[in-house]
Amino acid sequence: MFITLSYILKPFEATGHDWPWMAHYMKCSSSIIGQKWLLTAAHCKHIPVAAIVYGNDDRTFGKVAEIKTKYPHPKHQNGIPGYDIMLVEVSVKNKLIIIYKCSF
Repeated sequence: MFITLSYILKPFEATGHDWPWMAHYMKCSSSIIGQKWLLTAAHCKHIPVAAIVYGNDDRTFGKVAEIKTKYPHPKHQNGIPGYDIMLVEVSVKNKLIIIYKCSF
């Protein structure tokens, strides 16, 4: 399956649960990459947030996981391109559950 550039540039509105691996880290989006791990941008490390929201398309509703530890890339420097990546460990009672829907 190939995705054409015209498809990528064509805007569309996502319907409910189109992106189940996404979590909301205040103004930064993040991806759920493990049972208690998120991947986001290192420039978000100074955002004063104590938890992330996941499991819903709305940033104000969903399941909440408390942030345990942030691990920005050690070479990241604000304002300088590169190394803008950060792992975020969350503390959850249950594991972050992701259900993938394959359509190919």
